[in-house]
Amino acid sequence: MLKNIPFGDLYVGQGAHAYHDVTDALIQAVAAWSGDHNPAHLQDDYAAKTQFKTRIAHGLIVEGWLSALLGTQLPGLGAVYLSKSIKFHNPMRIGDKIMLWASVRELFPPRLGRSYGLVKMTFEARNQNGIIVASGELVVTAEVDQLEAEHIEPRPLYFVAGD
Repeated sequence: MLKNIPFGDLYVGQGAHAYHDVTDALIQAVAAWSGDHNPAHLQDDYAAKTQFKTRIAHGLIVEGWLSALLGTQLPGLGAVYLSKSIKFHNPMRIGDKIMLWASVRELFPPRLGRSYGLVKMTFEARNQNGIIVASGELVVTAEVDQLEAEHIEPRPLYFVAGD
């Protein structure tokens, strides 16, 4: 069962975290889905000639993990992005284990007639060596009422090679 943390139960300093692995399969899926076929992500020979010397993961991956953290943990169900700024400090590489952390920085109560308040948050993603790969700030909505929904696994994705 998916739930939210109602706006009134949120507090400054409250946080949530998640761990993720960077894999070749993940990079391939993001490239297929997004259309970002930059060889820095997909080709070992090309990547060896770049400043990074190895293939790097798409920045979009961190943003997807962040969306999942906000929509399933803090504030959870019903959260909607309103704005986000992100800085990429260092690349993520195949084999990295990423810890993503988000915390509440400021709360803005609901305006008259609205069913949600606003939550300003900061976030940081670090690899297994403690090196920051991304950080930033964001604003999301948080519903006033307790929400619940059944957790449903998404259908598998199938990508068809095209021109």
